[in-house]
Amino acid sequence: VADSATTIRADATQRGDGGSVVLWADATTRTAAAISAKGGERGGDGGFIETSGKQHLAVDGSRIDASAARGDAGTWLLD
Repeated sequence: VADSATTIRADATQRGDGGSVVLWADATTRTAAAISAKGGERGGDGGFIETSGKQHLAVDGSRIDASAARGDAGTWLLD
């Protein structure tokens, strides 16, 4: 469980691609966190964010950002 007070960042700072964040559980994954994997401000693509639950997935209230100011947006995988 990652509640609304949780912040996870895998952002590039100046140049470069955003990183990867994976929240995965064998049973239930619940998150309302702020998760980002943004590309750098001066160049780079957005990264990869995965939220997966083998039996159940709840992402209500999540704030997801895999954007890129000067590149291609990244991906949010819901599984």
